[in-house]
Amino acid sequence: MQKQIDAAADAGISFFSFCWYSPNSTKTTFRTDPLNRALKFYLKAPNKKRLKFCLMVANHQGFTVGPAEWATVSQAWIDLFKQPQYVTVNGRPLLIFFSVGSLVKEFGTSLAIRQAFDSLRTAAQSQGLPGVTIAACLSGNASEMAQAQRCGFDVLTGYNYHDAGFKQNSKVFPIDSLLAGSRRVWNRFEAGSLPYIPVATLNWDPRPWASTSRSYAQSSRYTGYSSGSVYKAIRDARKWVNTHPDKTPKEKLVLAYAWNENGEGAWLTPSVNQADNLLNGVRRAVKP
Repeated sequence: MQKQIDAAADAGISFFSFCWYSPNSTKTTFRTDPLNRALKFYLKAPNKKRLKFCLMVANHQGFTVGPAEWATVSQAWIDLFKQPQYVTVNGRPLLIFFSVGSLVKEFGTSLAIRQAFDSLRTAAQSQGLPGVTIAACLSGNASEMAQAQRCGFDVLTGYNYHDAGFKQNSKVFPIDSLLAGSRRVWNRFEAGSLPYIPVATLNWDPRPWASTSRSYAQSSRYTGYSSGSVYKAIRDARKWVNTHPDKTPKEKLVLAYAWNENGEGAWLTPSVNQADNLLNGVRRAVKP
């Protein structure tokens, strides 16, 4: 983790967004679950001041979050919000949710979700924090954006838009198709009422996991992933932010998918066997 923090910071990356898991087996398993070990390693790293962090609650199947555990996980999140390295948006700790649909299924109504969010914000304020900025991962669909607003989300963002460059009757596409598709997705959010944090989807090639997942085995993929394509993806996202000041948070954040989604073909971590260091693309894109 110490080496990864240095590599990311040296390339100009500002923060890690850690996927955070609450297994459905018990209400407190998240404290010991191996999926949350990376965050623990980060918090213990002597150089963590070089890189901020935030949480993306991975509330998909097997890790859903609902009313029964809300108070418990809320306090766990608040404890992390108190870390000096925690990312803020509009002056408040940023908490991202992977699935709005999962929240609706667990809580039943948009109003119930809004009330849960309000309770989280109130609890954070009672412990000396200014509140919480809560973000939803969406694809830019108009009905989804309206639902997110009803639920009480403050900001919109995404996890990845890997299918944005796919077309029918083909399995392999050039990486430039993903870049163009991503720009189309970002533009959908112009019609929304909430601010948007764009996501630079760097690549999609899930062949490493294809043998264990039918959907991955059937998935299309991209070719041409390189430091050059990384540069273009992050450059485009930064340009979108700078040309849409009224649609983005004042911090001008951009998320990049991903640091280490190795099984899905999207990673930035340096590799001994890769002559083309992908982080060089990040350096070029974020330099003043």
